[in-house]
Amino acid sequence: MIPLHTAAWVIASVHLGTLVRSRRAWACAGLLALPSLIAWIVASSYFKATPSGLTTMLGWNALLQVSVPLVSLLMGVAVVAEEVDDRTITYLFIRPIPRTALLYGRLITSVLWLAVCAAVAVALLVAAASCADGSDAGISNGVRVPLVLAACSGVAVYTVVFAALGVWVKNAMIVGLGYTFAVEGFLSQLPGRNQLLTLQHHLRSLIAGTGDDAWQRIDGYGTTTWEPLGSTILTLASIVAVAVLLGAWRLKRRQYELTS
Repeated sequence: MIPLHTAAWVIASVHLGTLVRSRRAWACAGLLALPSLIAWIVASSYFKATPSGLTTMLGWNALLQVSVPLVSLLMGVAVVAEEVDDRTITYLFIRPIPRTALLYGRLITSVLWLAVCAAVAVALLVAAASCADGSDAGISNGVRVPLVLAACSGVAVYTVVFAALGVWVKNAMIVGLGYTFAVEGFLSQLPGRNQLLTLQHHLRSLIAGTGDDAWQRIDGYGTTTWEPLGSTILTLASIVAVAVLLGAWRLKRRQYELTS
C-alpha cells in the first residue's frame, strides 16, 4: 500500500495539470473576476462613485456573498463527483492507495487554484475601483488586506464543505445551491445569534476584525455583533477539519456502482 501522503501528492500533481486546462476552473476564475468588471462599469459611468466605496460594497455584497460560494460549489462538488462522472473512480480504488488520497489530493489543488484566483480577483477589483472619480480617503490596506483574507478563506472553507457534501449526497449541486442562496441568504440577514449558523457571518467577521472604518459604510455593518477575530479563525478552522474528516470517513465506506 502506497503511503497516504505520497498518493495524495501524486493525485494533486496530476489534478493540477488537468485543472489548469479545464473549462470549469477558468469559468470559476471568470466568476470571481465579475465584481471587478462591475466596478469598472460603475466607476466609468457614475461620477459620484468612490474607490473605497466601490471596493467595500462590491467586495462585501458581490464577491463574498455571490462569487465566492458559487465558484466553491462548482469546484467542491467536482472533487469526487467528477471522477464518478468520468467513470475513473473504480480504476483509482483498485490501485494500492488509500481511498482518502483521492479526496485530499484533488481538494488541495482545487483550494489552491481558487485561493490564487480569489487573490487576483481582489486585486482586479481594487484596480477597477481606483478608476472612480469620487473623492474619499482612497483604498487603504485596511480595505485590501481584510478582503483578500476573507475571499481566500471563503473559497477554502466553502470548497472543503461542498467537497464533503459531494461525498455524502448524490445531488450535491442542488443541495449546495439551496444552502448557499436560500438557507445562508436568509439566516445571514436575520438579527441575533441565528447568523452564527452561516459561513457568511464568520467571513464577514474576519473583515470586521481586521478592517478599517471604510467598511462601516456597508449596510448592516454597524448594527451586527461580529465575532472576535480569534474565535472566527478557530470556528472556520474547525469547520474545515470536521468537513474533511466526515468526507474522508464516508469515502472510505461508500460503495460506488457505475451503471452503463
